[in-house]
Amino acid sequence: MEQTGGLFHTLQRFASHDSLEAWRHSGDYARLMREGDRFSTPRIQEVAGAPAVARLPSDGDGPKWKLFLISWLGVLPLVLLFNGLIQLLPLQPPWYMRAVLQSCFLVALMTWLVRPALTRRLKPWAMRDSDGDARVTSDD
Repeated sequence: MEQTGGLFHTLQRFASHDSLEAWRHSGDYARLMREGDRFSTPRIQEVAGAPAVARLPSDGDGPKWKLFLISWLGVLPLVLLFNGLIQLLPLQPPWYMRAVLQSCFLVALMTWLVRPALTRRLKPWAMRDSDGDARVTSDD
C-alpha cells in the first residue's frame, strides 16, 4: 500500500501461524527480504487472532506532542532567519507591517518547503506508537 510522503507498506495474511513460519523459512522470503533491504527498513508486526485493520496515518495523525515538535522545528529557524534579515534593513517597518511580512514569509515557506520536507523525514517517527510500532488495531 502506498502512502503520502513516500511510505509503502506490505501486508501479508496467513491462514495459520504454521503457514507464516513456513513462509519465513522459504527461499522466496529470504530473497525478497534481501532485495527489500537495499531500499527499505523492515518493520514486522504481527496481529494474531481476529482479523486486523491496518490504518494508514495521514500527515496530521500522531501524538500532538510529536506534531507540535515537528512544527516547532520548522517554525523556529524561519522566525530567527526572518528577524535576522529584517534587522539588516536601514529603516525598520512598523510592528504591524513586520507581523504581516513575517506571517506571510513563515506560512509560505512552511507550506511549500519546510513542512513537506520535515514530514517526509520525520513521519515514520511521528506515526509510531509508544512501543515503536505503527498503529494496528484488531477488528473486534
